[in-house]
Amino acid sequence: MLSGNVDHPTGAAVLWGMARYLFFTLLFTCSVACVTQQAVSYRRVSGERRQQLKWLASGIAVCGVSGAVTLELSSSSGIGQVATT
Repeated sequence: MLSGNVDHPTGAAVLWGMARYLFFTLLFTCSVACVTQQAVSYRRVSGERRQQLKWLASGIAVCGVSGAVTLELSSSSGIGQVATT
């Protein structure tokens, strides 16, 4: 009898799992490198360019907080949760 849960995936499922892990690891690494580069750049510039980097940093912060709140609300139970039977 087949069940919906596969304990030991093979074939394409394993390949997809590895690709997904590699993608998110690479995405995180590139994000950290980008933020680090912006911080170093911010220390070297002045004037209008510095103001642009402040706006960029504030936009990144808003997106990060919004994403974290969205993830938290989507995983918690409550008004946003749809009941399934």
